[in-house]
Amino acid sequence: MGFWRRSNYEANTIEMITNQIRWWAMFRSGLWYVGLTANPVQSLQAHHISIYEKNSFHCWDIPQKDGAACKEAILAMEGYQWISHADSDYLDDTYPNLYLYLFPVTYRTSPQIDTAGFTPLRAMPKPPIVIRFFDRNEAETTLRFDDSFDTATCEGFLTELKEKLLANELCGLLVKARGSHYLELEFGEGGCCTITYDSRTSQSGSFQGYRGQSKSRKLIPLFTGSYPDYMLCRDLEELLAILRYFLLKDRKPGKRQNVKWVVMAAEKDFRNYKMGLND
Repeated sequence: MGFWRRSNYEANTIEMITNQIRWWAMFRSGLWYVGLTANPVQSLQAHHISIYEKNSFHCWDIPQKDGAACKEAILAMEGYQWISHADSDYLDDTYPNLYLYLFPVTYRTSPQIDTAGFTPLRAMPKPPIVIRFFDRNEAETTLRFDDSFDTATCEGFLTELKEKLLANELCGLLVKARGSHYLELEFGEGGCCTITYDSRTSQSGSFQGYRGQSKSRKLIPLFTGSYPDYMLCRDLEELLAILRYFLLKDRKPGKRQNVKWVVMAAEKDFRNYKMGLND
């Protein structure tokens, strides 16, 4: 998603939010809209802002009593180009928090919006689960799960994936969990694949690769490149179990699940390009 700041609204103060704005040079470039709302999802969508596109907005939750004062403090900051419309703010006191949001004004955005029919949001929405298939004909298909992703939904996805693998349709798969962790799979003939895990937390850009039973470093050709034999997963049911755990637990399986990983150097980074987003 875009930049949400904290989920504990009591921790966000006027001083903290204005200080963060001062630290980030981006706010001194171009015209920025400053809004206040009880439902950032509806407000941002009305402004034609995608809540799934990185860098498209910044949003803080803040105590109801401090919301208006924080917005005024931002508008009073010198050296910035701000724009705001009071009638575009959606204010509601159902819950004890409001959301302050900023976005760069472009030809795609709408600074003035109609908030009729808006409803208050109790808490910030969870990031979506995004799954992208890459087939052998270079076509791409994306599945997005914005709401609940329960066991039944997961099993439905795994059944669809198994059918595609048995039919040798796929050359790759990219899965982003709610915590923005990634699993990337690259397939070869006979159902073998590599599985790499990216926690999005490594400053050096390293990631972890699935470690199979083989000790051989012989390079095995897959559809998208060649990989050492010890990195290959050849068991379809083990692959499905890894994906099931990752999707339902929002983290990779480990020793307790009898799955081994090895730290790999980031020689290439095309995961974000493939996803087309940074949630």
